[in-house]
Amino acid sequence: MYYPRFHYANPVTHKAVQYPPGIHATPEETKQTVVPAKSPGNAKEFTERLNDLEEQIRLSIVYDAVENLMSASGYSLDESGSERSSIHQTVQPVIQIASDGRSAAVRARLLNIDGKAGELAGGLYEGRAISRNGVWSLENMTLKPVWSSPFAKWTPVISRAQ
Repeated sequence: MYYPRFHYANPVTHKAVQYPPGIHATPEETKQTVVPAKSPGNAKEFTERLNDLEEQIRLSIVYDAVENLMSASGYSLDESGSERSSIHQTVQPVIQIASDGRSAAVRARLLNIDGKAGELAGGLYEGRAISRNGVWSLENMTLKPVWSSPFAKWTPVISRAQ
């Protein structure tokens, strides 16, 4: 499976990533899948390489579809109340795609700013997305509230395009 590399050199100084004392990146953590510089030597190597790339693309498409469902769900909650001023933001999704590529377990954090109720809240969404005939949908999604805090100073101005 392909995991994006997060251990890039600084784009300005070109220095390697620096970790706090006692923490070191292992080669497994920084391993990335790259296309070899040389051409495949035979049809078998070509087919294997092509199959690996097609699998990476398929998994990327599934990941994006599930992440987009999470974002659309939050957007839908924001827009469902005409007199509410709410920002329902899902962030830091963790998406584990099943080996058959037809379902995925999903976890994401919630940051909710509710201007009408005067409350900030956070929690953890957990759920499952499934694909039926190539169409992805959220099968279930559960919110586990973690924290909330009242506030009274924010007065949003809402203008909706007609």
